Amino acid sequence: MRASADQTTAITEDVPSLAEIATADQAFTAMRLHTYRGIVAVVRGDVSDREAAWKRVESARARVENAFQAFEALPRSAAEAELYAPLPQLFREYLTGSAAVWELSRAGDATPRATRAGSAASSRG
Repeated sequence: MRASADQTTAITEDVPSLAEIATADQAFTAMRLHTYRGIVAVVRGDVSDREAAWKRVESARARVENAFQAFEALPRSAAEAELYAPLPQLFREYLTGSAAVWELSRAGDATPRATRAGSAASSRG
């Protein structure tokens, strides 16, 4: 059963740390979605779509980081602190991997598309 918006608001007002974690989760999901969209843009050879996806990833990353900062400033139980403790490190690890994906997505920008396509064809045959 899914909670209604009113129920979610009531819960997050009673436990503000949940609101920040929910914001971080939603923003992290957006980061992954826009990274996938960026990869699709690379496959299509659409640099402008890739860069638009990158801007959305960066915006979502900022929302995750802001939510983490807000969460860290809130009082929380020992159980919340224990559950939260690994998240910043895991997020940094994700950012490292994500940066590598984005770097690879731009690797061929200096090479004309026709040349890249020709190279791919010649390497297969």
